[in-house]
Amino acid sequence: MQLTNKKILGILLIIFLLPLICSVWLYSHKSYVANYKTNRGELLKESIFIPELQSSRPWQLVYIVNQACTDLCMHDLTNLAKMRLSLGRKLYNVQLTLAQAPVFNKQKLQDMDVKFVNIRHIPNSLSVPKVWLLDAKGRVVLVYQDTSKLNDIYSDLKHLI
Repeated sequence: MQLTNKKILGILLIIFLLPLICSVWLYSHKSYVANYKTNRGELLKESIFIPELQSSRPWQLVYIVNQACTDLCMHDLTNLAKMRLSLGRKLYNVQLTLAQAPVFNKQKLQDMDVKFVNIRHIPNSLSVPKVWLLDAKGRVVLVYQDTSKLNDIYSDLKHLI
């Protein structure tokens, strides 16, 4: 069965024009893809600025603890430090910070390259979640309620870096 030139031209037009038509249609009908989100943390609608958390690095992971930093706190910090280390050469773009907790083992924090900050005022809209992701100017961008989902934090960091 031999295809004529018109049939070949028609097939080629369909192959090349169909993706273009689909993309234009999806672009004009955004309601079909509006609920799709790539971030795993909670994206804040308003900009919240915390002056104590300005950093020289582009991104900052802040681990918030209200009570003293016990074994569970140090375990979470160790996991966050390992996750930061898994960023490879881009780990220098992320600063890991512990906030609001009296620290018993400051030497271990220095070994993990964790900065300690005491925040004077936490906005009520944040309601003290576990992990915040901030930009270099000290604005909270993403909020994570649970540190057990390190893959979510890691995937968001990979997107941002």
